[in-house]
Amino acid sequence: LIKLGVEERPSIEFLVDFLRALPRNQKLAEQNLKDAKAILFELQKCADNLDYRNIPLLSRSDKLLDSEQLFIKDLGSYDSSDKKNEELEFCQQQFALLATACNVLSLASNIVGQLDNQQSIEAEIGIGELEDTIRSYVFKNAILRLMFHEGKIKEDEINNVVIDSLLPENLYLMGSLVVNYSVAETWIYDDLSATTFQESESSSLYLLNQEDEEDIFESIGSFISDTASLGRDSYSLICRILRNRLFTIEEITHLLDQKNIKSLPEEFEFDDDISIYGDTSDNLINDDIENDIQDESPITGVTNDEYSANSLDNDIPPPTEPKTNKTDNEKSEGSERQNTHTHNNGKNQNSNYHQRNGSSYPNNKPRSSAEKNSSNIISPNDRKPLYVGKEKE
Repeated sequence: LIKLGVEERPSIEFLVDFLRALPRNQKLAEQNLKDAKAILFELQKCADNLDYRNIPLLSRSDKLLDSEQLFIKDLGSYDSSDKKNEELEFCQQQFALLATACNVLSLASNIVGQLDNQQSIEAEIGIGELEDTIRSYVFKNAILRLMFHEGKIKEDEINNVVIDSLLPENLYLMGSLVVNYSVAETWIYDDLSATTFQESESSSLYLLNQEDEEDIFESIGSFISDTASLGRDSYSLICRILRNRLFTIEEITHLLDQKNIKSLPEEFEFDDDISIYGDTSDNLINDDIENDIQDESPITGVTNDEYSANSLDNDIPPPTEPKTNKTDNEKSEGSERQNTHTHNNGKNQNSNYHQRNGSSYPNNKPRSSAEKNSSNIISPNDRKPLYVGKEKE
């Protein structure tokens, strides 16, 4: 019989052709159903040699359907939902391996959630202190430390961009929360009792306002640990920080030290409002001091650069020679008046000098020898003296 072309068992091509000849999109009769099951079992055994595009599959309603019309039912929340798509067709569980090979969509692997804006309402009270906590540098420091401990980041990868990408950009406390779930734009079910929802595209976390805050803490901990790919222990520590309201660096450091969590490199410890890669050297302070030196003196209105050659410890050098363009008579005639005028001005100049240079000692302190000598110096000013009162005849 083999020589005559009779085979011991039918070929795969024959089985596929026989299967495709059975009625489609309707519940199969008993004999056709038995044939379809027998063929599908054989095809599942030799899946490596199949052209999956041409193979129809049995649904749970005993219909023979194309793979594009079917889903793999592997999502428990679909069964527990009070509002779901009852028109969906699922492949029979006994042929799940063949269905996967035929690219039948899995609910669990392809489900996508979207906030129902009509039924979801934001709570009247804000998230408040909890949002301030997860935005604080002490909390960010704790997350970075957990990531560094688990080897998720290296020393040269520790920066603000990393930590900001792990935390939700938007945090909402909701009075009611409803989420629509779909697969390949086909509505699957609605979650009417959702307590949390993560929107990846906008990095938003929606939390249902509940009397039990533990659910809120777990939702935040789950969001961060899932985004950072942290282990279960790190997730528990994040929840514990939020639950126990450990809001200071000392409290968090004490907790993490107790759990033997590896510390961050010292150079990456950061202060409030300062980037962990910010300039922590003395250069910032020195730059500020240099800028202050360039500022104008608030008393004299003159820049400090003009006095850079002088200091409190150096006296102003007096002129060494008087003007010589006056006659001897003019010198003797104005000598008496000049001595009196210069003596008075010397006091004022000394007082102004100490005031200008920031001196704190009082004016009645005995003057130095240089100050005494300066009062006897002939003024280099060749202007005529100013008379007060009756005009000189």
